[in-house]
Amino acid sequence: MIAANVPFLVTGDKTFSNVVEAWTTPTPGDPSSASASINLPHLVDTYGSWDIPVKKNSNPGVLDADGRAVEPECVTVTMNEWVEELRLLPDNYLKDFHLHNAVKKRSPTAPPLYESTVFCRHDILNPFLDIVTGGDFRFMYWGPPGSKTTLHSDVMNSFSWSYNVVGEKEWTFYRPWLADDNEPIEFTQAPGTTVFVPSTWKHEVVNTAETISLNHNWIAPCAVDLMLACLLNESCAVDKELAAWGLSETVTLEEREKMMCSACGMNISMFTIMLVRAAVGLLARAGNDAASAYDLASLKSALTIVTSSLTPSAEQRYRGVLGDDMAQLLTSLIDKILLFVS
Repeated sequence: MIAANVPFLVTGDKTFSNVVEAWTTPTPGDPSSASASINLPHLVDTYGSWDIPVKKNSNPGVLDADGRAVEPECVTVTMNEWVEELRLLPDNYLKDFHLHNAVKKRSPTAPPLYESTVFCRHDILNPFLDIVTGGDFRFMYWGPPGSKTTLHSDVMNSFSWSYNVVGEKEWTFYRPWLADDNEPIEFTQAPGTTVFVPSTWKHEVVNTAETISLNHNWIAPCAVDLMLACLLNESCAVDKELAAWGLSETVTLEEREKMMCSACGMNISMFTIMLVRAAVGLLARAGNDAASAYDLASLKSALTIVTSSLTPSAEQRYRGVLGDDMAQLLTSLIDKILLFVS
């Protein structure tokens, strides 16, 4: 299903049962999640003093030159302020709150609040970022009726999933191979269900009731080619911007990599290291199944492109970031992976 890269809806996933039990209050006589309400006292007691991002839902749907949604105004408030004053105001949306990361930073030895849903256990993006930057693409959303995310495609050509803890969403997906999709895919997501969001598909989402959802952007080995295409576009955008300012000859490769990372959360050096980490992990597990072979072939293909087809090359980029000794070690690992993977 993932490799087909089309949207789908998952029901009956019990991955998030602990969150549902803690964050919701069942309706008497109805043990299902369909009619449950938000357990506000628990959320205030647990997260009340935590800072959260609240975005003004004023984005008119304008996209920038690279197809990304123009970001609305964002303010930082506490969870207490959100629950008591802001959560039902129609222009507000608690959005892109890194809850998973926030919990981990406050209680490093505690078990995670939840595990990833079953169909994205092969994420190579967030585990890599956990180690390298301490950041992630795991989010909590909480919006009043009518709050929405306007037309966009997801960051870095990633996949994503969205689980409704409580509430309801209306999704609209537009096929990327159609210049003008007059018959988009539309459906309603009920509480307790998960939506798979495919890479490169533009989509918009409206909360038809007060809704809390958990959302992850993630990258599977089979989709690293899509991520690489996005990063190459970002690299070209950085080069064009530097040229426009007359800085092409003065900005170093290391500085260019930092600019890329600021723009999209990743650069060519990081991407190369992520590929190597994923490939070494797959080889260490010695999987002989078709899925592992396909994943390794996908990683090898992307590594071949970044090491032989880029100008400046990936090695030139990561040498400026890592230094000579670490860069030499990474180059040696890449050579071994390309030689070993058939």
